[in-house]
Amino acid sequence: MANDEQEILARIHQGRIYSESEASFQAPRRRTELIFEYNHTPPAAADRRRELLVAILGSVGERTVLLPPFHAGFGSNVHIGDDFFGNVNLTLVDDVDIRIGDGVMIAPSVTLTTTGHPVHPDRRVDFARFSEPIVLEDKVWIGSNAVVLPGVRIGYGSVIGAGSVVSHDIPPMVVAVGTPLPGAARHHPRRSAHPRMTTGQPSCPITTLVASAIRASSYAASCSSRSDRTARTIGADSGGHSTAMSLRVP
Repeated sequence: MANDEQEILARIHQGRIYSESEASFQAPRRRTELIFEYNHTPPAAADRRRELLVAILGSVGERTVLLPPFHAGFGSNVHIGDDFFGNVNLTLVDDVDIRIGDGVMIAPSVTLTTTGHPVHPDRRVDFARFSEPIVLEDKVWIGSNAVVLPGVRIGYGSVIGAGSVVSHDIPPMVVAVGTPLPGAARHHPRRSAHPRMTTGQPSCPITTLVASAIRASSYAASCSSRSDRTARTIGADSGGHSTAMSLRVP
C-alpha cells in the first residue's frame, strides 16, 4: 500500500476529515453488485441469500436473517453476530466498521450511519466527511425508522424507540426514545462493562430515556416487570435540563 493511502486510512480511523477523491482507492472493497443481486433474489432463495451475505459482509454469524432490500456503502465493513434479525430497508453507511452483536433485532427502515460532514460549506468540497464506528452490543433492539449516528455505542439489551435519533452512547439495559434522544446518557463511558441479564432479573430494562414525561408514562408501562413495577425515567424539561422521576405502573 502506498504511503499516501496509509496516511489517508490513518486519518479516516482517527475520525478526521477526508474527501471522496482521497478515499477512492477503497472502491474495490464495495460490494454493490452483490448487494444488488441479494436484493433481487426470489423469496424462497434463502440459501442463495446466505451465500451472498457471507460474500458481502466483513463477517456474519449463524442463524442470521436480513430481509431484502438492504443498502450498504461497502458491506465489507459490516460485522454481524449470531441470531440477528434485520427487517426491510436497513441502510448501513459503513465507511468504517459497523459491529453488531448476537441476538440483535432491527425493525424496518433503520439507518446506521458511520459518516457525517463538516457544518461549514467550505469544508464540504469534494464531499469531505468524517467517519466513526458504530457498535450495537448483544441483544439490542432498534425500532422502526430510527437513525444511529457516527461513533455511537448502544449497550447490551437496550431498546431504541421507533423514530429516535441516537447521537450519543446509550448504556446497557435501557429503553431510549426521542428526536434527538435526551443527553442524560451522554456521560456514560464508551468502553463500559457489559452486564448480562441472569435468571431472576426483570425481563425488561429498568431505565427509560425519553424526550418528554408524556412519552415516559407509556414506555414505563410497557417495561413493567412482575418483580418491580416501578420504572425510573430520565427526560429533559423545557429548559433542556435533565430530569428524573419514578413512575408507578398501574
